[in-house]
Amino acid sequence: MRLKVFIVLVVTLAIFISNMGFAQPYASNVTNNIAYYVPKPGSPIILNEAEQSWKDFFFKVRVWWSDLSGDVKASSASESVDLVDDMGLGDTETNLDIVFEKRVNKRGWAGLRYTAIRHSSTVTLDRDITLPSEVDASSTVTFKKGTTVDTYLKYNAVELYYKYKIVKNWERSGLYLLGGIRFNDAEASATSSSSKGLYSINIPTFYLGLNGYYKLSDNLGGYLDIKGFSSANSDKTGALFEYEVGLEFNLSDNMAIDLGYRHAEYDLTDSADNDADFTLEGLLGGLMVKF
Repeated sequence: MRLKVFIVLVVTLAIFISNMGFAQPYASNVTNNIAYYVPKPGSPIILNEAEQSWKDFFFKVRVWWSDLSGDVKASSASESVDLVDDMGLGDTETNLDIVFEKRVNKRGWAGLRYTAIRHSSTVTLDRDITLPSEVDASSTVTFKKGTTVDTYLKYNAVELYYKYKIVKNWERSGLYLLGGIRFNDAEASATSSSSKGLYSINIPTFYLGLNGYYKLSDNLGGYLDIKGFSSANSDKTGALFEYEVGLEFNLSDNMAIDLGYRHAEYDLTDSADNDADFTLEGLLGGLMVKF
């Protein structure tokens, strides 16, 4: 499934890039052996790079309406615990996503991102389930069928990244190479009146990706992000595949509405070899403020 999604995204990105157009917006003329350039009809007038301002900054505050699927498996358990069917965490939840970006040179941006995800429920178990123990991650806790438990999955991430424009068509479109580090903090828990099971991991991971945009009109632009990582830290491992597509509609020179869709797959294994494999996906939207 992940491979099919990746192929679709690569094809989409190829079409996206092919529609950018790479024709120079200036025509060359030579008079008395002196070369000079004049704008082609309909082309934007571009200032000399030395005359442009590179002090751009923006931030986004968005809500992510995420659906959750996946499972958690204790290393010594014979079966995994389904986050939806067993723990009742399948409902769409409203979560927070904040992005800050600052241009640091003519073609590069530095960014900071914070994402906070929480899904919670109360459920009466239809079967026995086994989770890692809150006290010792290498041991387990078993909850019997018919037990009522409070459950949750929490995922918080702080992300530092840099993106560099590798393909551009003046101010209309562009393609960026993206790289960064993400600090992942994930928990999955079930608590009854007498015991608590808890999967928990905190791991930094590096990633690479692509970011593209295309200005559809004066007030409307589209964007696409694809990123992935697979890395190890001591005796922990983490892997992610994520993509996001969306539109930005300018309300004014300094404000825009952002609406998109994000799909993210996580596979995180702690030092006791307990594993969480889950997917978050859904619409997201909010406000973008530019300076």
